[in-house]
This record gives sequence, structure tokens and C-alpha cells, in this order.
Amino acid sequence: MKRFFLIGCSFLFLISHVQGAALVRQLPRALPRNPETALRIFRAIKKPTMQDIMAMRRFLNASKNYTCMRTGAGCTAAERAALLVISSLVAKVAYEGEQGRKRKAAEQEFIRLAGLGDLSRMQKLLKTSGFDVNAFDANGVTALMEAVRVGNEKVVSFLLGLPELYVNALDANSWNALQWAAFFGHADKRGMLDQLWSTITGSGAIVEQLLSAGADRNDAAEIARMRGNKKTADLITGDAGAVKNFVIKAGPVEGFDL
Repeated sequence: MKRFFLIGCSFLFLISHVQGAALVRQLPRALPRNPETALRIFRAIKKPTMQDIMAMRRFLNASKNYTCMRTGAGCTAAERAALLVISSLVAKVAYEGEQGRKRKAAEQEFIRLAGLGDLSRMQKLLKTSGFDVNAFDANGVTALMEAVRVGNEKVVSFLLGLPELYVNALDANSWNALQWAAFFGHADKRGMLDQLWSTITGSGAIVEQLLSAGADRNDAAEIARMRGNKKTADLITGDAGAVKNFVIKAGPVEGFDL
């Protein structure tokens, strides 16, 4: 008998829980007329959806509830207080939801602009919108990874200069930005003039910038060698002589007073 009693209680609890969850999806028809009960159900929702918000707005706009909130007529003080709390919560959730959507859109645009190399628009977006510069897109890629992928040293330098940027963020494959640089081998693709200009101006290539910013090496050197990117692998392992010797052997370049 005890076992049947426990099973029956569990079943009743499950039914009541399901019914409670269903009420929030059927507002205002299925919601109890008592505003205090409605408030309790709304507070039980951990992550209200837009459907929940719209349903609660319909509930608040029902003639009796609306009159109660405005004038207090036809309801008790406790009911009016509950309605006012519901109204405040609905406004707060709606605002946070809208702000979250704007923030998410700004993050995705920031990553897209990093891939395009549009530094001016990235700077403008950063000034006008508050968002996470370490955010990922649908493929698990950050703005830094996108800039590394296309080999844009200026954008990489700009991003690494942001105090909130985390250089060792990992993508869906647990790769950081340095491993991306190793895969694409930008050090191996740079021409003689590019390397010479970096030496003169001190701007540094992408691999050097990432290492200076504290990027973890992990297996980046092995990735570079596997891809046939020897210069990139040498930079990662610390054998920077490969690039220096390349510049020295190149000799003077017309137009530069060395």
C-alpha cells in the first residue's frame, strides 16, 4: 500500500507540474483569475519566452485586471499589488530580451566585419554598442579567429589591443587563434617586402603578435608543419632566425634607405 501511495503522489505531482507549465502557454484563458496565482506561475518560469510575455500582457490588459491596476476598483489590495508586480516583471523581461537580441546582433556583425577587414566600422560598432568581443558565431568562431583566417594584421593588432579580449578563446575544435594562424600559415605566404616592412615599422606579423599577447602554443607548431608551413612553425617554436635571415639575405631594396 505504501508503494502505491508513493506512486500516486508522484503521479499527482507530475500532473500538477505539467498543468502548471501548460497554464503559461494558454494565458489568459487557462490562467486562474486570481492575480496572486498568476504571479506565482509567472515567477516559476525560469526563462520566459516572447509567447509568455505576450500572454501575460493579454492577461494584464483584460478589462477587470486593467481597471484593478489603474484604480484599484473591483479587487483587493493584494490582487492589485500582484498585478503591478506582474506588469513590472513583464516590462523587465521584455527589455532584457530586446537588449539581448541587440547585443547578439552586434556581436555577429563585429565578427563579420573582422572577416571583411573593415576596421573603421568595427571601431564604430564597439563605441556604440556594448557586447562581448570574445563572442562566437554559429560556427564557434571569434572575431580574432576570423581576422587571423583572412590574414589581416591591422585588425588582429586592433583586437589584441582591447583589454577585454581573451587571446586563448577556443573554437568548436578546441583551437585558439594561434592554431588558426598555424593552419593558414600566413608567415609562409608573406613576401619579402611585407616582412621587411614589418621589421622596419615594428608592426610584427600575426604569429608574432599572438605570441606577444600570450597565446598558448599547444600543438600549433605541429599543425603548421603538417600543413607545410615551415616558417610559421619556426616562429611558433622560437626559431625566428628563419625570417630574420630571409630579410638579411634579401639585401637592400630600392627606395629604402637602410
